[in-house]
Amino acid sequence: MIVRRVSKRRLALLTWAPAAWVSVCLVSCTPAIYQKVDVSLRQGNPAAAEKHLLSYLRTHPGDARAYFRLAEIQALMGKWPEVAANLDRCADLDQGWKRDAEAARERYWRTNLNRGIESLANQELRRAALYFRHATTLLPTRPLAHRLLGEAHVRLDDPNQAVAAFERAVQLDPAEPTAHRYLARIFFTRGEYQKALEHAQAILKIQVGDLEAMRLVAYSYDHLDETQSALTAYLSLVNRSRDPADLEAFAALQYRLGNYEQAIGWARKAMSLNGDRLRNLRAIAQCQLLRKDFNELEKTAHEILGVKPEDVAALQLLQVAYTALNKEQERIEITERIKQITVK
Repeated sequence: MIVRRVSKRRLALLTWAPAAWVSVCLVSCTPAIYQKVDVSLRQGNPAAAEKHLLSYLRTHPGDARAYFRLAEIQALMGKWPEVAANLDRCADLDQGWKRDAEAARERYWRTNLNRGIESLANQELRRAALYFRHATTLLPTRPLAHRLLGEAHVRLDDPNQAVAAFERAVQLDPAEPTAHRYLARIFFTRGEYQKALEHAQAILKIQVGDLEAMRLVAYSYDHLDETQSALTAYLSLVNRSRDPADLEAFAALQYRLGNYEQAIGWARKAMSLNGDRLRNLRAIAQCQLLRKDFNELEKTAHEILGVKPEDVAALQLLQVAYTALNKEQERIEITERIKQITVK
């Protein structure tokens, strides 16, 4: 057997040649379009790169890679509807690109979402809303971006846009309590009590015992004049709430129903929770006047005067009580005191 000696130089050439050939082949096999795109990007001109690809795709509509590259370039330009559409085309044309397209969409969605959250924290509300809208364009079935978009519009004092975003969020996820909460608040403020009620009830299905939702249910039934439902809802609320305003609202309903003793009791309880003393005492006095309970009316009028010594309305109540109780001397004195105050 004859063994040929190979020089080191020739060995090096033989070793290098396959790699060099592959490299040269890759360059020569790369379509010229991508070279044009890369040159435009290096020159800082993504618009030109986009133009090259759009022109190329008119004659090569089946190139999934070109659609993916186009989406990347349009992402640099902030053209998010086009990005979403071209990632879809890429994945539809070639399942081999589907994972890359989904990963890119997820990355762009998360980037916009995080920028929106940061802008919201910095009180850059319009910028935040724009980023959240981009996110909803990229992944329209994700409820989070819709809900955050709604929150941005609430802070921009744009309730119509907020409602649209929150309603989309709860369509996508009926168990999204924050969106339901905002919708219940907005609709209640607008006087759309039936809608407020529906969203408050949705919250209670998700978060049993939520006080704000219980409050909105009771108040909405009250405004809708659904008396029995309102009474039931108020009883559940006031047995848990420490907010005097809730007890005062329940007292007001009892007053309107002619349940004066109940109204007085809840007004007194509201005062025990630091509710406005003057307002509650006046409500109690009105109930006592309608009940013709003049002995109690006299006491309550004195309580009011203890808070506000020259309250003319309280003095007039006292005048009525003294007249009914045949306390003539006291009535004369109070009448004189009212004159002194009113002529000042």
